[in-house]
Amino acid sequence: MVHIPVDIEPSQNLSFRELDCMFGAFGKYDVYKRIQKQHYALEDMEGFGYLNSKKCLEVYDELKIAEKQAIEFSGIHKNTILEIYQLFNESHDNRENAMLLNIYNYSKENQYNEAVFLLSYANKKSMTQKLQSQEKKENLKLNWTFYKTSQTN
Repeated sequence: MVHIPVDIEPSQNLSFRELDCMFGAFGKYDVYKRIQKQHYALEDMEGFGYLNSKKCLEVYDELKIAEKQAIEFSGIHKNTILEIYQLFNESHDNRENAMLLNIYNYSKENQYNEAVFLLSYANKKSMTQKLQSQEKKENLKLNWTFYKTSQTN
């Protein structure tokens, strides 16, 4: 088995202090803390079963909504938190786009029978959408198969 890295280094546009500031602002809100606590508890109890479940995607969506609400109620720090949040999400978007580009470029230049692309639950929804868009643009068609998402959890 050969390991081919497809990820890129995260953007250096944000410092750890800025990330701590953003996540600290989120952590001041009870709704955010409750959702985060629920996520960690389910992750601890059910492991990969939860992380690959529809429930995990739902909890993650709730967390993203809570983050946006927390930004709205950030008072005098709202613009700063919003700027950090936008840079943070832009960095993730750029990394996802780079990963897909690297996979397609590698696939055009190399032959293989199977490959495994590991990604986080936090990337699953956006990467699925990007794959659908990428498939329309590319001449090369890859056979993407996702680990089945559990409906019950």
